[in-house]
Amino acid sequence: MQKAIICGVYQFLGFQLCSYLLESGVEIVGFTPPAISIDHLEEKKMEIGRNANFNERKWNDFHQVVQLNDSHLFIDLYSLNSERIIYSTVKKFLEEKAVQSALENVSVTILANITSLTSKEPAFWEQENFKDLNLKVIYLPTLYGPWQPHEFSFQQLLSNKEKEIQVNDAEYILDAIYIEDAVMEIIRQSKKIESASLVFRSNVSNHWKACTELLEWNVQLPRNHASIISFEEMMEVIVTNKHSLRDNLDKQKKHYELFRI
Repeated sequence: MQKAIICGVYQFLGFQLCSYLLESGVEIVGFTPPAISIDHLEEKKMEIGRNANFNERKWNDFHQVVQLNDSHLFIDLYSLNSERIIYSTVKKFLEEKAVQSALENVSVTILANITSLTSKEPAFWEQENFKDLNLKVIYLPTLYGPWQPHEFSFQQLLSNKEKEIQVNDAEYILDAIYIEDAVMEIIRQSKKIESASLVFRSNVSNHWKACTELLEWNVQLPRNHASIISFEEMMEVIVTNKHSLRDNLDKQKKHYELFRI
């Protein structure tokens, strides 16, 4: 992969993906959907903006950039609190005829939250006009690590600010994957030619629960829709946890202490 376009380049997953690809020498064009609030935007811009391979463009330039680039397009729809806004904005934009035509020239990877599978409405990428695209959809459980937003329970625990931890309805409590491990597997899967719907699972049993125990949070698991999600007709990809869970959480905590998220 020599070039990539990232929609949602400053969101949690999109930013980590961008950083990793830039370190690998990939040229990146980044977009941010309008009306989206981004935590610590200036710090993120400082971190990647000085890289000569990074080019941020306006949202209205999206279809022109896609048409002119033999690139891979990543669309980050993972974020918890902003998912509905991002989803509706991206859906409306991708359904435009000019954009549909442009997408014929690129491979597309949509990064989605596993909990989005609970929706009764079919996702926009399941529509007929998307079926001829080279499209992968990757469903991910809870992701954690540096830059994890505060709406996730791990970040609330590490910041020690919350007397009562709030588990977001969109936080998947049956599994978790460290962000760097997820990003490396996303890139590996995106290089494959065939279209597919994939669900990422950790090789660590009860990964989410194990992290809460390391954080000394004896939580009574909330009633959550996670248990009713069906993964039928999807290919399961097991993601190897490359470091200890303690090391993963320590990296997130050190990052928080450095940036005071």
